[in-house]
Parts: sequence; structure tokens; C-alpha cells
Amino acid sequence: MKKILKFSYIIIIIILANMLSGVSLAAPVTVVAFEPNGLTGSEVTFNATTNEANLNIAILSRGPGITPASLANAFSSDTFSSGGTKATAISNGDYLQLAIGAKANHRVSLSSIDFNVRRSSTGPNAYQWQYSLDGFATAGIDVGAQGSYSGTENNGLAMPKIDLSGVANLQNVIAGTTITFRLYAWGATTGVGTFAIGRLAGDDLVFEGNVNLYHTLTYTAGVHGSIVGVTPQIVDDGSDGTAVNADPEAHYHFVNWSDTLTANPRTDINVTNNISVIANFAIDTFTLTYTAGVHGSIVGVTPQTVNYGADGTTVTATPDPGYHFVSWDDGILTAARTETNVTTDHSPTANFAIDTSGGGGGGYIPTPPQIDSSFAITIKEGEIVSNRNIIIVFSGITNARQVAISESSFFTGSSWVNYGSEVGHTLSEQAGEKILYIKFRSSTGGETGYYTKKLFLLSSQIQSPIDEGISETEGIDTEIPSGAQIKLFVFTRDLSIGMVGPDVKELQKFLNTNGFIVAETGAGSPGEETSKFGAATRAALIKFQKANKISPAVGYFGSLTRNVVNIKNGIPTTDVKTVVPMSLSWRSGLSDIQKTGVVDLLNRAQNGYTLNSFDKVNLNYALGTSWYQNDSQALDNTIPESTYSGGSVVDYLIFIGQDSSFTNRAKLAAFYGIIDYAGTVEQNLQLLDFLK
Repeated sequence: MKKILKFSYIIIIIILANMLSGVSLAAPVTVVAFEPNGLTGSEVTFNATTNEANLNIAILSRGPGITPASLANAFSSDTFSSGGTKATAISNGDYLQLAIGAKANHRVSLSSIDFNVRRSSTGPNAYQWQYSLDGFATAGIDVGAQGSYSGTENNGLAMPKIDLSGVANLQNVIAGTTITFRLYAWGATTGVGTFAIGRLAGDDLVFEGNVNLYHTLTYTAGVHGSIVGVTPQIVDDGSDGTAVNADPEAHYHFVNWSDTLTANPRTDINVTNNISVIANFAIDTFTLTYTAGVHGSIVGVTPQTVNYGADGTTVTATPDPGYHFVSWDDGILTAARTETNVTTDHSPTANFAIDTSGGGGGGYIPTPPQIDSSFAITIKEGEIVSNRNIIIVFSGITNARQVAISESSFFTGSSWVNYGSEVGHTLSEQAGEKILYIKFRSSTGGETGYYTKKLFLLSSQIQSPIDEGISETEGIDTEIPSGAQIKLFVFTRDLSIGMVGPDVKELQKFLNTNGFIVAETGAGSPGEETSKFGAATRAALIKFQKANKISPAVGYFGSLTRNVVNIKNGIPTTDVKTVVPMSLSWRSGLSDIQKTGVVDLLNRAQNGYTLNSFDKVNLNYALGTSWYQNDSQALDNTIPESTYSGGSVVDYLIFIGQDSSFTNRAKLAAFYGIIDYAGTVEQNLQLLDFLK
């Protein structure tokens, strides 16, 4: 190409300006050029004499409307359409053509076209450059202005340079996309008029720009996450990518990328190779750390690492000889515990206390708090309340350190709290009559039986009136009529998946009300309970059973679950201040805990619970009368006396002709007040003492 001085000056000025501004931009260079010196002019095609190594070879050819014409040191054509316009040239195929395309992992950016034209006196006198990215399957796009040239210089003339740097489609064109250029010419006066590229010294057709090696950055999210940012990215060799972030789903966390990097967000810099990585995610985990206070140890795995929403394994706080378990410092009262649906770390400590002597050297006898004749339980807000948060006032009790309050005689879900003359408590959401079960514990671990207190919770939701002129409470009777009876639903049959009935609907209401949601929306959701026991009901029931330590937690609504629900649902019991009703005649030697179990059993029987043979035997034994002597399933009046002197509760039960299975032993343990029976040596010996 002609070494025109002013163009060289411009390039130098641009380079200096970039250096001074701190911008690192590569100056354009010749990427494709044609020097036809030595041609005859009539060659069918002409390969580029300069071709950047990472570009496919560019070949100059003719359209179907023109033919080769002899002209030394040029690529010449004739048979152009006489006269005509650009449209005529396009439709007749009167053009020269070449294609520029990058090789694999490279991209090309074009900055200019510089070319020389030579014409005969009757050849075309107008021209237009166009480009296409689809091989002119669609109409080409003009670049530069339409040119005209009517001179007939023997060696031709340099045409105005065409700037391509502002054409976005011609920048950073990656491998696989080919840029096709056409030079259309028209305005010939005869068919023998010629139009040629060439004749001047140096290159006669030059494309300037840059060819860069590039790399592809591909970021992919593994399961339980997504990628935030651009992916894939095309980055020049040695350049930097842009930041991407591996974003985990709820309750998951980012672990690392598949190339072991852990940066997040991640920005790859000075890229010299393709990068394809996967973001790895893992479920959140929590640590359960169980610690034994002085004079005890932990049996079970500690610490435990548990996935979000999963359950831990059981651990048991075991006292040293001469000591006993008191409680965990988070209020859990049972020595054995299992964390369920874990969503946070836990680090409870087990507390132990020294055993005290009962005077005869008989071992540990914890002393319960003292209850005197002035003992009373009152509700500070009154016995009809509209707010679930209440204050319970105690009097007539001494040496109490802790108090447990529940709406279940099993004290399901309750914890020991510090005792005071006034203790706050939050009632369950279900409106209606409620019975609070309350027991006290001393600093030595001695517990009282439970005491009861009735109250009535008004509905906390008031239906909006239809008429706009009525206030929210106008016309709504919030008074409870004297002597009014509140109808409470009593569950009386076993329920399982596939069963239908009104009691199924009541069970769904109970589960929804107590936070074990059957369905968030639609059938089974709060206010839309159904009478069909389906998979959603079973799933909610399993959660309830786990929360209330009912085993096995398989979603079967049997007698054990039914009894817990009936009591938790507020089935009325005898309202007495002492654990033992004076109207019953007890078998001598029974403990208060045993008598409490009998009172519970009788109260449930009065409210629709069907006694089984095991229940009847226990009543016969405790009350010393033949309550069900004509029932074929009942045994004799009492559990037989025995001269058995061994130390195995299993052998003892076999010896007296009773069921020795774990299931039956668990029932007996519950009756005698042995909490969370698991068949340990200590529990079995305790049960054997009760039975004998």
C-alpha cells in the first residue's frame, strides 16, 4: 500500500495518546493484503499475499455478473452491466468478493479498508463496499460512503480509506463466524470497460485490524445452587475475566470450584487457557455438643455433625455412683435426649446432684417442695382471658426451685423454668376451656405431683363485620354464659392413611392449630381441612409424634398418640388441687406418681377413651376392686403376688404369667412414672421394684 505520510502520523499520534492515558490498546496492523504485482489480470481467483497466521486464507474472486480481463499487475474484470445503479450491480452480481475468518480460539477486529482502483475509459465509475456475516444470505450492509472514480490513470488511483473501527459487528468476531466483503461497481458505458484492483506500487487492497487469541471461561452451578454473573465469557489471552458468584440455595453453602479454588466471588485474571469449572455446594450442617457437668458422663456420640433439618442420635446423661441426673441446662428434663429437625447448633450441659439419704441408709430420696394448707394457684388476669400470655400466681409452697407448666398431664413439650411467686406462661392457640398441669421441683430434684388450674381462652381473632358502620367489636358477645359447656372433640378410634371421617378433619384441625401444618395452601391447609387421611396428614402426624417423643413415629394414629392428643386438646379432667382424689380407695403402698396415672386413666375413660385389658388390670391392681371382673380380656383383681427373688424384670413377668415384651414393659414403665423407658439396666431394676 502507498506509504502516505499523513496516515503514518495519525497512527503514531493515536499510539502516543493511548500510552499517555494509561490505556493499553494494540495498534491495528495489516491482517489481510493483496499485492497483484506479477498477475496477468485474468486469474479466476487471487489468494491474499499477506494473511495473518491465525486467520483463514482470504481469496479474492468475482461475482457471476463479471468475467476476468487481462491487465498486467492487477486483478481485472469486465462485462459489467452498462449504465445501471447500485441496485443493478447487486441484482446482476457485479462485484469482487473476499472472506475473512479467524481460526479456532481466535477473534478478529477490523479497523479499516485501504484500496487502489484502476478503470478503463468505459469501465464502471461508481462503487460501494458491503459486508455480511451470513454470506449474503440476507442483504449486505454498506460500509463507507458510496464512491465515484472517473479518472483513467494508467496505474490507477488510491481511493479514500474506509474506517471500520466503529462497526460493532466487525469487532471481536470469533472463530466460526466469517466476514464476507463485496465491492460492487456500476456505471460502465460498454461491456468491455474494465475495473481492476492494482497497478500501484505495494499492496493494492489492505484490511487492517487485530487478531487475538482468546479463551472461553465457562462457569456451571452444581446441584443446589446457581451462577450469578456472565457465563460463558470470551477473554483475550492474558486479559482478565469478570466476577461471577456461586450462589447456594437456602440451607446450602458454597464449598469450592471443581478446580479446588474456593474464592467466591471468583475473577480469573491473566487468562492463558480455556477454563470450565463447576461450583460445588453442600447442605448446611450444625454441631450438637453434649457436655456432662461434674459427677456424670455422656453416653452417646458427642459432638455430632447433623445436616440441616435432620435428626441427631440419642445421648444419655449418666450420673456417677451416688449422684443422680437433675436436668440439662436448656430445660430438658429427661436424661436421654434426641435433637430433631436440627436448624441451629446446640451445646447443652447435663447437671447432676448428690443423692441424699432417707435416714435408714436406703439411698437417694429427693425431697420435694413443701405444700401447706394455704396453697393456691390463681391467674392474675382472671379465669377468662383473651391474651395467650398470662401470669400464674402461686402461694403456700416452700423450697420450690423450678416449676413446669403444660396443657398436657404428660407435660409434653414443657420444660422446667425458675420458680417464682409469679411465673409467665403462653397458652396454646386453640380457644376454649383449658386445663393447666403444674408441678414443682426442689433443689434436690424432688418433684411434687401435678396440680391443675382451669381457665377459658377467648378467640384471639374477631370476624370483621359486614356493615361498614359497625365497629369491630360491636354486636359480638364476648361474655361466656354462666354454666356454659364447651364442646371438645374426643378422638375414640385408630386412624391411618386412606381412612375417611369427621375425626380425620378434627385431627387435621388439631395438627394445623398446634403448628404441625398439614398443607400450606389448598386441601388440608388451615381453614380448609378435609375428612380424608392422606399422605400430607400422615407427614404432619409424624412431625407431631417426633416432637412429643411418641414411638414409633410412623404416622399411625393409635391409642398412645390418641391419648396424647385428647389430653393436649383439652379434654376435661377432675379439677382437684391434690393429685389423689379422696373419693378413691387405694391399694396400700402406691406412690403419688402411680395414683396420678390412675386418675389420668379414669378421666380419659369418662371422655370416650376405651380401656384395654392392660388398663383394666392396672385399675384392678391400684384400686383393689374387681372393676372389670366379667370382661374376658381382664385378668384377676390384682397382679399376682410372687415369691420371685431374681433380678430380671423379664424373668419376673414370665414368672407371674405376664407379657414380657418390650412394648408391654414400656407401658408398665409409663404407668409407674418411669420416663422415656429404653430398657436400660437401671430402668429395668426400677420397674422390677415397682412390680414386686
